[in-house]
Order: sequence, then C-alpha cells, then structure tokens
Amino acid sequence: MTVNVTFRLTNVKKWTSTHSSYLGLSDSCKAANAYSIDTFWSDQKQKIRVVEHAIDGNKIRDVWSCSKQCASPNGLLSPALSVDEKGTIAIGIGHEVIVVDCETRKSYKFGKHGHYPGQLQSISSVAISSAGNILVSDKVLNQVSMFGSDGEFVLSFGTSPKNGSITEHSLRDPRALVVGEKDHVYVADTGNHRIAIYNHEGRYLKSIGKHGTRAGEFISPCDVVLKELLLVLEQGNKRVQFLSKDSDNDVLGVFSADCVDIPKHVLWKLPATTGGGGVVRGERKGVQAVQSCGADKDGVVIRSGGVVRGELLVAGAGEVFHLTLTPTTVTNEATFTC
Repeated sequence: MTVNVTFRLTNVKKWTSTHSSYLGLSDSCKAANAYSIDTFWSDQKQKIRVVEHAIDGNKIRDVWSCSKQCASPNGLLSPALSVDEKGTIAIGIGHEVIVVDCETRKSYKFGKHGHYPGQLQSISSVAISSAGNILVSDKVLNQVSMFGSDGEFVLSFGTSPKNGSITEHSLRDPRALVVGEKDHVYVADTGNHRIAIYNHEGRYLKSIGKHGTRAGEFISPCDVVLKELLLVLEQGNKRVQFLSKDSDNDVLGVFSADCVDIPKHVLWKLPATTGGGGVVRGERKGVQAVQSCGADKDGVVIRSGGVVRGELLVAGAGEVFHLTLTPTTVTNEATFTC
C-alpha cells in the first residue's frame, strides 16, 4: 500500500501591526519567538523598530529603534532583517547596515552609498554566516556583498544581466538570501525566477528552478529559508514550496499563500522530518496528482510517508499569517487543504 501525505493548514491566525507599513521576519535568538521589523511615522519622520514576538503574534518587547529619521537616498524605507543563533541582529536600511546585540542592545553601523566595490545603494536582504560575516543583497546593483563582523568589505559577486540574457553570475532584482552548510549562499534571484547558489568565496555552483507555474518552477521568488528543507516563497505564484536541498528535482510540498495580499517574507519555526521514497513529479503513475489549492496544475505526489510539519509565518504588507502544518496519512492520493 502506498502511503502519501495530506497537508492541512490548521490554526490559521493573523497578527497585524497597527503602525506598520512593512513587516519582515527572522528567527529569534530565543527559539520559541520571532522578530519583526516595521516602519512607522513619528513627528513627521519615518522610523523603524525591531520587535520581539511570541509565535502567536503577542508582542514581548521592543528590541531596538532608530532615535532619529533613518535616511535612505531611495525614498521610503523597506528595511531588511536577519538574526543569527548568537543573537546578533543585522538590519539593512538603504545603503547602511546596522548590527545590534539582541540582549545588550548595543549597536554599530557601516555602509557607504555608491557603485564601487564595498559600496551599496538599495539593500534588499541581509544574512549572517557561521563565520560572523554579514552578507547583503542589493537590488539596484544586482549583486551580493560580503562584509566582516567589523564592517570591513570582503568581496562581492553578481552582475546585472546584459541584453536580457541569464548567465551563471547575472542577478536581477535579488530580494533575499540565506547562508547554508559550508557557508554556501542561496540567493532568491527574483527577476530571473530562480534560486542561485554560490560558495563562500562567491563562486557560482548551480541554480534551482526556472520561470513557470509547475512545482519546482518559480515566478518572482521573494524569500528563501534553509533548514532541513529549502523553502521558497513566490510573489508571482503566491505560494510556498518545500524542496529538498540535496536534489533539484524533489518538491516535498506546495501550498497556496493567496490569503496574503502581497507575500514578502516566510519563516519556518520548526524543522521538518522527511522519509521514504521522495517525490514523484510529472507522471501520475497511478496516483492522484496534487492540486495544491489550484496552484500546481501538473501534480506533485509525496510517497512512502514523507512528512513536513511545523509553524509557518508568512508576512505581507503590515500583517503576518501564522499557519500550522499538520500531516495526515491517506491512501493513493495527496491533496492540500487551505
């Protein structure tokens, strides 16, 4: 008997920031909690703050806020956020990076505006490597820059596409990045509709996905999470895909994020446990194809007891949806219930 998995989204909750025009998500230095970063107006000035929340959205404390207007040469702010296991917070604002200790709240900043090596224009995401280096993606320069923990420039990689062609090193509007094992860097190459992977020295390794609506394909991937699995949030398809980080062809789950107006960020709070024979793609092989709430027309089937579970947070403009993934075993079919 073939045992497959139905994913049911239960305990759906929404938390809303009444003063927020932007919400980002990152893991907390306290495993049970999450951080958000939002912008607000005070004294006719746009400011930002980092807030620690419980997983259900209840506010715990304000961790940090800028004491004056946070300047950006590109107009209104769209800050980026990352928190590592040591409790170091990295915030990207315009062309500057602010580094904060989440316990002592001491901070420092670095970053110069420009287009030369080591300079930045419009930060779209930040990440912290196991070595303590800070990586920054720039959606205007179409590149990723690496800085030491002291803010000193180390290297950069990525170039703007020429004549519309996609090459190994070309990036187009990169909006998110995450650092994985061996400090490999996974970049959500949004405009090229793929996840590009580089080593710790910026050398291109491979890419995952291409433009499309089928499982394993992307339209405007805008956020990426790497734990036991690779999670990709797509703004175009409005869905989250769970993929094996060891194989380009294994999609372990897809669910629709239609409830979020403009999905921007995703956070997976609990690890996944996977098992069995992997995934059947394309051909149905006698098993009913997944419809994934209408998101996947071609079908993805999870076979032999594969399981994905945990707490999922999906952030849009000023609101966060909290979803609990509950696996249920069924026979000869696999569907997703929103």
